[in-house]
Amino acid sequence: MFKDMFWSLFINFFYIIRLLVDKVVDTVLEYYLGEKKKCPDLKKDFFITKSAVEIAELIRNQDITCYQVVNAYINRIIETNPMINAVIDGPFMEALDEAAKIDEQIKEGLITKDDFDEKPFLGVPFTTKDSTAVASKLHTCGLVSRKKQKANEDAECVKLMKEAGAIIIATSSIPELNRWLVAKN
Repeated sequence: MFKDMFWSLFINFFYIIRLLVDKVVDTVLEYYLGEKKKCPDLKKDFFITKSAVEIAELIRNQDITCYQVVNAYINRIIETNPMINAVIDGPFMEALDEAAKIDEQIKEGLITKDDFDEKPFLGVPFTTKDSTAVASKLHTCGLVSRKKQKANEDAECVKLMKEAGAIIIATSSIPELNRWLVAKN
């Protein structure tokens, strides 16, 4: 029992020290870098906060167009990426062209209910991590030595998303070789 209590106090002591160090570092960096930047608020594009299923339903019901959705997500990436540095490659123009083609087909009645059933995410944008191959886009796995490496073909999961009608809009960064630090208890 004494040993458990000692370890608990020991861990709490280092936790408090870490909080103090974090506060000092934050204060120094805020002084050095100036005011903290905040991500801009969502404005008119309410659907950005919706799930893929909800967005697909809005497109299916023609409440919004694919182009509106893809454009809103791309604009959000352009607006926030300088602060968070997450997106490393984005086929933005191709995505907008694909969205416009889908909208045209919907408008002309070339896409039926069966097509929507076959492609449940028709017109819904998606992103993937840099460790997942997207044809002709950066595929570095987080390694500086691969900073110009591009994938030859889509990974199977990307192919499946595209077959479901989804539109790839970006690949986002990952830690080196996709390694995550895991705290052990």
